[in-house]
Amino acid sequence: MQKKQKVLLINPQKKVLKGEHGRLSIYPPLGLMYIAGAIEDKFDVQIIDAVVEDWQKVENEVHGMSFENLKESIKKIKPSVIGITGLSFISPNIHKVAETIKEADSKIKVILGGAYATNSPYEAIKDKNIDFVIVGEGEETFPELLDAIYKKKNIKKVNGIVYRNKGKIITNKPRGFIDNLDNLKFPARHLADYEKYFEIFKTGHGAEGTGRCVSVITSRGCPFNCFFCSAYRITGKKWRARSPENIIKEIDFLVKKYRITDIYFEDENISLNPERMKKLMKLIIERNYNLRLHAEQGMRADTLSFEVLQLMKKAGFHDIVIAPESGVQRVVNEVVGKNLDLKKVEQVVRDCKKVGISLGCYFVIGMPGETKKEIEETINFAKRIMKIGVRYCTFNNAIPIQGTRMYDVAKEKGYLLKDGKELEKSILSNRHEHLMKTKDWNPEDIKKYYNVAVKQNARHALLSHEMIKHRIKRIGNNLMHSPLLTIKTIIVRLKEIIFGKRDF
Repeated sequence: MQKKQKVLLINPQKKVLKGEHGRLSIYPPLGLMYIAGAIEDKFDVQIIDAVVEDWQKVENEVHGMSFENLKESIKKIKPSVIGITGLSFISPNIHKVAETIKEADSKIKVILGGAYATNSPYEAIKDKNIDFVIVGEGEETFPELLDAIYKKKNIKKVNGIVYRNKGKIITNKPRGFIDNLDNLKFPARHLADYEKYFEIFKTGHGAEGTGRCVSVITSRGCPFNCFFCSAYRITGKKWRARSPENIIKEIDFLVKKYRITDIYFEDENISLNPERMKKLMKLIIERNYNLRLHAEQGMRADTLSFEVLQLMKKAGFHDIVIAPESGVQRVVNEVVGKNLDLKKVEQVVRDCKKVGISLGCYFVIGMPGETKKEIEETINFAKRIMKIGVRYCTFNNAIPIQGTRMYDVAKEKGYLLKDGKELEKSILSNRHEHLMKTKDWNPEDIKKYYNVAVKQNARHALLSHEMIKHRIKRIGNNLMHSPLLTIKTIIVRLKEIIFGKRDF
C-alpha cells in the first residue's frame, strides 16, 4: 500500500490585543478541521494549534508556543506541504510562521488560506516564504491544489488561488462558493486534543460554560451589505444553509463522542430562515440533549419572533447577541445599510427577558455619514435597552478595513487619516484608535463618545445582578490560573467604570 503524503495544518500564535489581558481568546481552529476533513482520506494530516500548545505563555504580545519550538515540531513531523490560516490582525505572526517553516525545510510548500489570505492575497503572496494563497472557501480548492502539487499537474487549472511563477504574481480564475454545505465532511475534530481545550475553557479562557464547549457552523454567507463589513468576501453574499437533519447528525456525534455541555453557533445568520431555525430547534428539543446553546455573532432582530425565541429557550439557548449597529433609524438604514427596524430590536429585548434568554447588543460608532448628535442618540438608545433587559452593550470603533464600503467612501471623500501600510499597521496595533475625520467629527470626539459608552456599559455590568455573578465566577477562575494577567484585566475594568478608558 502506498504511503500517504504528510500534510501539516498550522493555526498561528495569536497577537494579544489590548483589553484582553486576563482572558485569552482560545478556540479550536474549526476552519483547519474542515480542511483536514476534506483531505484526510488521501493524506496523512496533522494539526498544530500554536496558540494552545503553550497557552499560558505570552511574550511580546505573542500568545502561544515559541517559533523555535514550532520549528522543531515541523522538523519532527517532516511534512511536504503545510497549510496556514489566520485573521488579518495576526498577519505578522502568519508571516513569521511561514518564515519558520522555510527555516525548518525550504522544500516545504506553504499554502495560506483563511480571512487574511482572502482579504489581502496580493500582500500575502509578496512574502517569498508563502507559495500559494487560497482565496475564499478552501474545502474544494485545497485538495485540488495538493493534487496538482503532488502529481505535478497544471497549477493554472486550480481555481481560487494566487501564486508566483518566475517572480510574477499569477491570479487564477475565481472559485465559486460551495452551494450544498451538506456535502462537506464534518470537521476532523479528532486531530485536535479537545480534552485540553475543555480544561482550558474551565479556567475562563476562550469559550464560557461548564467546560465541554464546541463551535458549530450551520450556514455561510450574508446577503446584506453593512457599511463596515468585509465578511462577504470570505463567505459570499449568498446565504447557504445546512439542513437541520445534517446539523443534528453532527450534534449527535459531538454529544456521543465528546460529551459536550455547550455549543457556540458561529454563523453570521443562523436564524435568517425562521422556518429552518424552528425546525432545527424542534429537532434539538426532541432529542433532549440538555445542552447550553450560545450565539454571539450578532443575529438580526427581525428574524427572532417570540415563537422562535420560545423554541430557542426550550432547546437550551442561554445567551444570544443581536446587532442593531446604531440606535438611530436613519443611520441604520442610510449609513449602515442594514434596513432593520429598531422597534423590532426593543421588542426582541422584551421577548428575551420574558423567555429567559440573556441578551447582548453590538453597536458601531464613528461611521462617515453619522453625526455627533446621532452618536449620542445611539449611546442613549443602548442605555434605554439595558434598562429594559439587555445584559451588556458592546461598542466598537468604526474601522475602515479595505474591502468595505466604509473604506471606499472614506478614501473617496478624504476622511482617512492613514492609508496603505500605515493604516494596516494602526489597525493591527490598536483596534480602538479612530482613523478617520469627517466634517461632523474628529478622532478626539469619537474617543470621548467611546469612553462614555464603555463607562456606561461597565457601570451597568457592575450593578447588574446577572453580570455580578458572571464576573465573580470568571475572575475566580482566572486568578487561579493566570493571576498576573487577571490583575491587569481588573485594572482595565476599573478604568472602564471610573473613566471610561479602554486602551486608547
